[in-house]
Amino acid sequence: MQAQQTPTLHLYDRSNYQQIEWPPNSQYARDYLLPLLSSGSLDYLTNVDTHMFALKVAGQTLPLTVNHTEYDNSYLCSQLTKYVTYAKQEFMLNVPSLRILLNLPLKALEIILKTANINQIACVNNWLVSTNLYPNLEDFSVKNTTEFLIDRFPKHAIMFPSLNRHTNGPLMDQLEKQGYILVPSREVFIFDQTLKDYSNIRRMQMDLALLKKTPYQIVCHDEITEQDYDQITELYNLLYIKKYSKCNPMFSPACIKWWHEKKLINFQGIRDRNKHLVGVIGSFNRNGVLATPLVGYDTQLPPQEGIYRMLTALSVNEALTKKFVFNMSSGASEFKKWRGGVGHIEYSAVYHKHLPLHMRSGWNLLRSLMTHFGVKVLRKYKF
Repeated sequence: MQAQQTPTLHLYDRSNYQQIEWPPNSQYARDYLLPLLSSGSLDYLTNVDTHMFALKVAGQTLPLTVNHTEYDNSYLCSQLTKYVTYAKQEFMLNVPSLRILLNLPLKALEIILKTANINQIACVNNWLVSTNLYPNLEDFSVKNTTEFLIDRFPKHAIMFPSLNRHTNGPLMDQLEKQGYILVPSREVFIFDQTLKDYSNIRRMQMDLALLKKTPYQIVCHDEITEQDYDQITELYNLLYIKKYSKCNPMFSPACIKWWHEKKLINFQGIRDRNKHLVGVIGSFNRNGVLATPLVGYDTQLPPQEGIYRMLTALSVNEALTKKFVFNMSSGASEFKKWRGGVGHIEYSAVYHKHLPLHMRSGWNLLRSLMTHFGVKVLRKYKF
């Protein structure tokens, strides 16, 4: 019997991306990655400084981000931001009573993680959004890919982000089998009719009904115009940057333009009687799963106007119509549970066996803290 050949892996960055041969089924990856490879990330995400690569493996072209320190980055490319800086801000915003109690432990953790070079990572499938969806990786070899990346980045941990048991179970099993550790990061809410028939939940039905009787105008992707790009950026910033945290990714108008014109993200919006955009949501899907990396609305409007309810209902309707599993990400946990979302812990899979002891120890400590303490905090305080 003829021996099975190992699929060839290739890596491209700004120096050689013109040499990429794009197969016919890779238009989305090509349109998404070429601007990042040619210009870099900062033109599109103003608080994400990373070295972008395109990784060709198993018939797929995946983004790969490589970082060293960059401690001021958004959590998309900074583990220190994700587990320390963001945690401090969450406690200040949601649980001020714990702020003083946890200030010293978080400061100590920051020192330990910096000593462990926690940001020194080569991150596979990092599309620079909060929820990274995975393509079909049926022919994917974790072992070969890991060895390939260790050879090129011997001082970096290898990471696969945005994994949960419901939509990524087989991949997580493969990663664990090859020696990856699973580090919890947050709780995400999955809307899947096989888990719970959320379409029949009263609050969800009320949200969907609101779309039909609202005095606001619901607009589709093609009704969004270039004149809306600055407003979309502002609406997102009002919610995620000004209301929540500067640790969230900051998308520039150039990013919105790129996503919209290339139809990389499906935009839907809400206009008031003056045709002014007061709410927007952007979604994308991959391998039967839907996610919404961009949501924004005018936070000065009264909650009873139901702008956020309508925005989420737009994506719920898309998921129901196209029979997608909907990963509604984290945050607003009570809102999502009341509408049928089922909480799942999201993990980052990390390979660190090739690294020196101090780096392995930092990752092992972080995994232990998040597994035995962090997950309980996430669920108790509904982050």
